[in-house]
Amino acid sequence: MGVRFGLLAAALVGCLSACGGGGAGEAAGAGVPAPNITSASVDRSSVALTWEHGNTDTAALVVLNASSTVPTPLFVGASTAGGQVDPNIGQIDVALPSASRANVRISPRAGLAAGNYSGTVVLKACIDAACSQQYGGSPINVAYSFTVAPLEAGFDASPRTLLIEGEAQQTLAQLVQVTLPAGVSSYTAKAADPATVIDSVSPTGFRVTVPARAVGSYSSTVEVVAGGLKRLVTVQHTATPRRLKLQLPSITVGSSSAVGTRFVLDLVQYAEGQSTFSVSNDGHPWLAAVPTTGGVLVTLASLPAGRYLGSMTVSSGIDRVTVPVTYIVDKGVAA
Repeated sequence: MGVRFGLLAAALVGCLSACGGGGAGEAAGAGVPAPNITSASVDRSSVALTWEHGNTDTAALVVLNASSTVPTPLFVGASTAGGQVDPNIGQIDVALPSASRANVRISPRAGLAAGNYSGTVVLKACIDAACSQQYGGSPINVAYSFTVAPLEAGFDASPRTLLIEGEAQQTLAQLVQVTLPAGVSSYTAKAADPATVIDSVSPTGFRVTVPARAVGSYSSTVEVVAGGLKRLVTVQHTATPRRLKLQLPSITVGSSSAVGTRFVLDLVQYAEGQSTFSVSNDGHPWLAAVPTTGGVLVTLASLPAGRYLGSMTVSSGIDRVTVPVTYIVDKGVAA
């Protein structure tokens, strides 16, 4: 049974001016909306998958990137050119890991007979759930080509498509399971990309490790050969922008009422392309937070005994991390 696509999977990210944020789209001092120029594009305009009949563990990944001159919500959905059922597609999943990016996973319908299949998936990048207004460049056509090969001798390498995603400049790995054909006791696995490492090889599988790379989408293959039979594993590596990271997600500190305290919260990683950061105390007068070498110098004032809840926000580029602060003050020791 096919799937009818409307706005199948959508999520709101960065709900700002459209959700009562106020002022985000106004020119300073002018009192009139600033022009909002939006655009959307994909990292690939076509995808191709090949698998053996009976193996349904395969999918293609398309990354949609959106940009706008003012903060704008992003909704992403998928449809067909005529809005009708596509009998070749089993499911399309959309995940939005950031306010400007969507990962679209296209899965073929389970049980397709051996043969060749092709068609077009239409991606829509919208600023509202009803898709009454789309980003510039949307809708976007992505052509697909599926090849289902006849089952041969029980030989398999699974999954046939590795979807590997992580921050830029990190090495990442996934495992591939191997089922050998009858009468064959060994196999070879060779990566087309010389920077991709094949190791941890055993009779039942091996590990694929992709190298640290700059932000972008990369595609390669691994050829598995046993008893004269070949299986091809597609490796799709998506390197995402590095995110701002701090030493701790939250802080709990104790002190005596007449003392106060200070400490340094280490900055583990800047946001992609950034070398500086800023910090605010989120309006808590007893909490002072200022940048220092390698982190944030936090000073908590002397306060009466009690439990105080606050927070500070660290910013680097477009990344913002809010750190809750719990300050527990006891009565101290009398002199």
